[in-house]
Amino acid sequence: MRKFLIAAVFFAALAFNQVLAHDVESEHLKILTDANFNNHVKNDGSKWFVMFFAPWCGHCKRALPTWKEFAEAAAGKVNVATVDW
Repeated sequence: MRKFLIAAVFFAALAFNQVLAHDVESEHLKILTDANFNNHVKNDGSKWFVMFFAPWCGHCKRALPTWKEFAEAAAGKVNVATVDW
């Protein structure tokens, strides 16, 4: 029973993370991962504001809509992104 519960929590967290990513993603807010972080932030030479968040964190979830608005307002001036930490 314990293994089932652990597996259920794990898959629920994965599903929640995918839903959160789709809710936050917009034209001007980039979602960075381990695979693309260096290419975008370190190597392209432009300025970035990056929010490191945890999808289970209540404060982070409440801040994401504001971060999305900031990305829209800063479009063309700086790059704005999120990283699921």
